[in-house]
Amino acid sequence: MYSRSPTNRPQSAVSQLPSLTALRGLAALWVVLFHYTALYFPRLDITGHSSLIGKGYLAVDLFFMLSGFVMTHVYYRAFCESVRENYRNFLVARVARLYPLHVVVLLLFVATALLVQLLAYASTGTAEGIPLTGTRSWAAAIANLFMLQGLSAEHLSWNYPSWSISVEFMAYLAFPLILPTVWRASGRAKLVVLAAVCAALSLFAYLSGGDFNQWGGPLVLLRCLPEFLLGTLIYSAYRARLWSDWFAADAVGLVVLAVALLCLHLRAPDLLIVALFPVLVLAAVCNTGNVARDQKLQQQHTQLIAKQDQQRQQLQQKQDQDHQRQVTQKTSEAGKQQLEQQHQQQTQKLQQKHTQQEQKIQSKGQPAAPKHA
Repeated sequence: MYSRSPTNRPQSAVSQLPSLTALRGLAALWVVLFHYTALYFPRLDITGHSSLIGKGYLAVDLFFMLSGFVMTHVYYRAFCESVRENYRNFLVARVARLYPLHVVVLLLFVATALLVQLLAYASTGTAEGIPLTGTRSWAAAIANLFMLQGLSAEHLSWNYPSWSISVEFMAYLAFPLILPTVWRASGRAKLVVLAAVCAALSLFAYLSGGDFNQWGGPLVLLRCLPEFLLGTLIYSAYRARLWSDWFAADAVGLVVLAVALLCLHLRAPDLLIVALFPVLVLAAVCNTGNVARDQKLQQQHTQLIAKQDQQRQQLQQKQDQDHQRQVTQKTSEAGKQQLEQQHQQQTQKLQQKHTQQEQKIQSKGQPAAPKHA
């Protein structure tokens, strides 16, 4: 990705960010608990006592910021060199990552709906069929195929949680065009962009009545796009090593996490909690304490295991090749011996035939014995 030639994958020189992997894992667990507690395990709902799980929808906002951060980390050099050469391959890589699973899930929903209709027809003789428009309709299926369901998820969705990847893909479309300008901007210009992002999120909070759990209609773009851009600004601050010394210690990260959990528990406004996420991301990525060392050791251990597996595979391949070569050589030698034996047998047969012919000729050429009276 750092070369001039277009590519759809970054080079291995891009460093890993294991602390953010852990943070994304926690966010994924948070949003899963939010959905499954509300839908399948209502007895585990603790909303009456705390909103730690009830505000799990805010994990999506954290994901949007992390996506902007990671995409900037991986692709900023490529797009600063040339947007035209790398734009298409970037989108191909994003589609390859998001689209297959999305389509498989969509097909499962459509197949389930068709099966329900077939069972209804088999039992009653009538079936309503899948409607042309509306929720879980053929129009909604087409919108899902083009990743447009996020613009009106309440009317176009088959799989409601997929609204987030729809609007995130729209952020991907704009990201390569915006990144070079933001990346090359001066410190003051970036502060202006940050102020615009904060204003956009404040407007979203005002229009949504302070409830960030909005997943339908064009309003969700006012939720996703500013947060994705905020992730780019967070990465810019990280690369400039702004406040890196402040966030290096484990204690700072624990304090930030404790404050965020306390705000969640006390049902603080969604906008305030979202405002804590950039601080949480910087605390995670800038950490150089015991947590970072443990993660680094874990990463080194994982890399060592992967390297050992690769060496073991290479050794196995070499052994297989040597064995195949020996088998081929033995087969070749055996084939040569067999050919020599066949040649010798044919030679012997020819000699025998030639000898028999000579004996016949000699017997014909001898005079007949005289008869005695």
